[in-house]
Amino acid sequence: MSKKIFKFMLVALIIISVATSGFPVLAADSPSKKEEVIYASLDGRGAVQKAYAVNIFANEKSIRDYGNYSSIKNMNSDDKIVDGNGAISFTTSTNPVFYQGYLKNTELPWNINIKYILDGREVRPKNLGGKSGHLEIKIDISKNSKCKGDFFKGYALQTTVKLDSNICNNIKAEGATFANVGGIKQLTYTIMPNKGKSILIQSDVKDFTMDGISINGIKLNLGIDKKSLNLSSFTNKINLLTKSISLLDNGASAVNTGSLNLNSGANNLSKGINKISTALVTLNGKSKSLTGGSAAVSKALSDIKSAL
Repeated sequence: MSKKIFKFMLVALIIISVATSGFPVLAADSPSKKEEVIYASLDGRGAVQKAYAVNIFANEKSIRDYGNYSSIKNMNSDDKIVDGNGAISFTTSTNPVFYQGYLKNTELPWNINIKYILDGREVRPKNLGGKSGHLEIKIDISKNSKCKGDFFKGYALQTTVKLDSNICNNIKAEGATFANVGGIKQLTYTIMPNKGKSILIQSDVKDFTMDGISINGIKLNLGIDKKSLNLSSFTNKINLLTKSISLLDNGASAVNTGSLNLNSGANNLSKGINKISTALVTLNGKSKSLTGGSAAVSKALSDIKSAL
C-alpha cells in the first residue's frame, strides 16, 4: 500500500514597485526599486513552517534594501551581499539580480486551516497516505488579524487542489472550476479581496495520495477597458430607479397622511355613535310615558269623534 508525505505550499505573490523598509527611521539611504515575491511552506494542516522572500532588482548597480532575515543568499550571481543588521547592500553587474532572504518572523495575511475526514473521522495528514474510503477535505481561509498591512483587502487568493482521477472518484467540489490536466482533476477557487472562504471537497478514494495544495495571492486585474464601456444606458436606468423611488416615497407620505385623517374621522364617528347610543337608552327609559300619552290622545280623539 502506497504512502506519501504531504507537503503543502502556499505561494503568496506580492509585487511591490518600490522597496519597503523594515527600518524607516534608521534608513539613511532610500531603498532600491524592486519586485518582491513571498513564498511560505505550510504543513498538512495549514500552519506556516517557513517563509522566504525573493527580491528582484532590474537596472540597478548599487543595491540598497532592508529586511529582517535570518539568512540571505544571492540566487543568480557571485556578488557578495552584506547584511548590516537589516540593511542589505551589494554591488552587481548582473541584470536583473535576485537575492533570497529567510524571514525571522512570519505572519501571513490569511489564516489557513485544513482538515481531512475519512469515513466520518478526522485523520492526521501524515496518516492519510494509502487510505481508502469517503474523504472530505475542508479548507477554511480567514483574515489573520495579527498581520499588519492591507494585503487581505488588496489581494485575491487563487487556491488550486489537484486530485488523481485514478485514485479519486465521484469528486464533488461546490464553487470550484474544474479542469482536466491529463489524468489529474484540477480544482481552482478564487477568493476575492477582503473575503474569506470555506471549501469542501468530497471524493471516494483508494490508496490515497495527492500533490501539494497551491495558494497564490495576486493583485486582482479583470482586464476591463473602462474606455470601451458604454454606461449611459445603465446610468439612465439608475436615474429612472432613483426617480421612481422618490415618487414611491412621496406616495407613501400621502398614504400616511390619509391614514391619519381616516383615523381622526373614525374617532369622531365612534364618539357620534356613543351619543346616539346614549340617546336611545334615554328614549327607551321614557317609552312608558310616551305610551301613556299616546293612549290619552287616542281616547280624546275618540270622544271628539263621538261628539261629532
